[in-house]
Amino acid sequence: MSRDSYRDFADVYDAWQMLYPRAFSLAIAPRVIAAMKEHVVPNTVLADLACGTGIFPLWWQKTHPSWSVYGTDLSPAMIAAAKRAAKEETKQATTPTAGRAAKRTPKQATKQAAGGRTRRTPTLLVQDMRRFALPEPAGVVTCLFDSLNHLTREADLAQTFRAVARSLAPHGLFLFDLVDELAFPEVFTGTSILDGKDLYVGIDTHYREDRGHGIGEARFTFFRRGKSSWKRVEFSIRERCWFRGEVREMLTSAGLDLVRLERVDPYRSAEFFVPRTFWVCRRGRD
Repeated sequence: MSRDSYRDFADVYDAWQMLYPRAFSLAIAPRVIAAMKEHVVPNTVLADLACGTGIFPLWWQKTHPSWSVYGTDLSPAMIAAAKRAAKEETKQATTPTAGRAAKRTPKQATKQAAGGRTRRTPTLLVQDMRRFALPEPAGVVTCLFDSLNHLTREADLAQTFRAVARSLAPHGLFLFDLVDELAFPEVFTGTSILDGKDLYVGIDTHYREDRGHGIGEARFTFFRRGKSSWKRVEFSIRERCWFRGEVREMLTSAGLDLVRLERVDPYRSAEFFVPRTFWVCRRGRD
């Protein structure tokens, strides 16, 4: 098995996201909720593909405790970080604070924190989104933070759409975002620096044409303060600009109907330029 290329990135991912007004998947979450209010979902099962460190599935489980929530990612390191975060949230929910709370047993505290029910945690799985599988049909499948742009081959994107269609219950929703094709070259041109109390991030981006389609590359250099010294982590990503027409064709071929497509920028900030297209799709009945 090859080395997990996201291993070092997983260690700094959450700290990096905290340098933005809000983690991207949470910034776009209102779009997810609005789509689900507009289009009734068939059940209360949600699966988040390429979930990374689990920011979105953990938040969804916390705010929708009765749902069955899954998070999948190809990186074992990312899933391990998500499981640690889930364990920490459970620990915080069951830790008594003061006074009468200190007399509760952990089991009683868990039930109190979850409104009298044992608090659920997401099921976190190491899976390739091109071939992911769930133990039950999902009412909603999400794939956020331009994760699908990381697939640079048409065969891989088409295979992922087919896997989504297989995993959705009839009339289930598939909600995802892509880097806006009109802004893709600009997004991947230039450099930026983000800094926080214990983390500095340099991002160097480049855009090029490759056999008729656009490729964006970003190189991250992280400097994170440790207990006694600073740690340097370098990480690169490569994304493809997907055009709306070709995405529509692959969705249709997979049995997914496009319901709505809109341009969004969840931060709406001159400092953070993250133009995306947000896609609302539905699986039809067989």
